Amino acid sequence: LACRRIGLRRRGGQGQKAIKLAQGRFEDRVASACIVSGKSEAASGLPTRGRTALQIYIEENKGSLAQHQQQVPQQDDDTQAAESQPDGEGKQSTAGRGFEAMSMLAAQFHAMPEAEQEEYARRSEEEKQRIAIALEERRRQDVEEVLFGSEKGLIVRVAVGSIPILWKANRGKVLCRLKDGDSLCAAALLSSMDDDPEEAAAQAAAGAAPSAT
Repeated sequence: LACRRIGLRRRGGQGQKAIKLAQGRFEDRVASACIVSGKSEAASGLPTRGRTALQIYIEENKGSLAQHQQQVPQQDDDTQAAESQPDGEGKQSTAGRGFEAMSMLAAQFHAMPEAEQEEYARRSEEEKQRIAIALEERRRQDVEEVLFGSEKGLIVRVAVGSIPILWKANRGKVLCRLKDGDSLCAAALLSSMDDDPEEAAAQAAAGAAPSAT
């Protein structure tokens, strides 16, 4: 649940309902609560790949193309034909004009001198490198996880970024399934920074080494 959804209360006041629990054959209950930073949700909005040289050219020049199309006077017969068309056909003609505009910009790009095309290609490559560096940095950053434990010893790790944010007191997403008679008893916030690569490598080497009998 988003923290902004929970308002401050005076001391000794009544609390606010934050989640709806399932009632019926299988009754639900709150096992624990964790506070997360929300870094995973912020990082999920980053682009995953850069634009091509043609895409950069189209995005920078489609405004001038639209202005040019508005300056071109429309013929009366074209206007009357558009007014007589049903709504569906009118939408198709609008989509067709958009595709025609993109094709015109693509033709203009390929007709440019090779030196100008190389400049757009250089910008495209720089953008792809910046995004690749940002993705690698995001991968190295602290990734939060939630560790769930059940009364019968079930342990599940779930990435915080895979859990959707709720803005109302609705039922949450199913994060793990339990067998009959089992129930969650604990939940704790973990961090990828808790994993020590050197310690993990040492444990793996110790497990692979032959033991003396």
